[in-house]
Amino acid sequence: MPFAVVNCANLSGDMALSSLFGHKKGAFTGAVQDNSGYIAEADGGILFLDEVHTLEKSCQQKLLRVLNDGTFRQVGGSLDCHSEFQLIGASTRDLEEAVNDGTFLLDLWMRMTGFEVKLPPLRERLDELPALIQSFLDQEHQCIPEPEFSRLVAHCQKFYWQGNVRQLFRTLKLLLTLNDNDGSQIKAEQLAFHRSMQEPHTRPDRMECSRPSMERSISEHIMAPMHQDISLDEAMDAYEKFVIEACLNRHQSVNGAMRALGVSRSALAVKRQKHGLMG
Repeated sequence: MPFAVVNCANLSGDMALSSLFGHKKGAFTGAVQDNSGYIAEADGGILFLDEVHTLEKSCQQKLLRVLNDGTFRQVGGSLDCHSEFQLIGASTRDLEEAVNDGTFLLDLWMRMTGFEVKLPPLRERLDELPALIQSFLDQEHQCIPEPEFSRLVAHCQKFYWQGNVRQLFRTLKLLLTLNDNDGSQIKAEQLAFHRSMQEPHTRPDRMECSRPSMERSISEHIMAPMHQDISLDEAMDAYEKFVIEACLNRHQSVNGAMRALGVSRSALAVKRQKHGLMG
């Protein structure tokens, strides 16, 4: 059974019409040969439109006709073509809202309405992380020792994942790449951090709230030797801990902190272990 997959977010202008409905040779500059298009390829099968809310109005209008009677015309063509298929649409936006703001045709939305599956964002189903991470590792033919796998899952559960499963998989892919795709060497704290992995509106608040508190704490420890007897090693250890902790909070990744502090990964790991900063 044919299964044609279209990422509507990548379609625009003439390319959108050509990709969906096909074109005839010479229909536009660069059309050096006939192209059947996704809709023709889906005949007798399924057409999957990902990010369907991004589809341009011209494509929406032509798609509506196909869904009504199965007929369409290729770009530059003079004859009607025919295609019968089941349509599956996926969207990261509520299509009813898109209809209300005028970016999506009401008739097309009504024509598409049928069996609806609403998939909550990843941040609302973090209990699925073990299965998702294992699925990714299976695809990459990698295996992580159980203790480290559990730590990796727990580490991933801390994040907001604005980009959902795709962002999770990209982040895990980078983790494998940094470790030369050797799953046995992976450490959870090596997971790269991006700002989009945090909840948007909590980032500034958390930074503003944590900075004064940390600065007061550092100031107290720096001034402590002025008022009481503290060994040099104890004073230096306290200051070192605050510097490392502040750097880790600022960069939100071991790689970033390592580069900022100018130390090796192993040296930083020893110091984090010493100061109880491995969590």
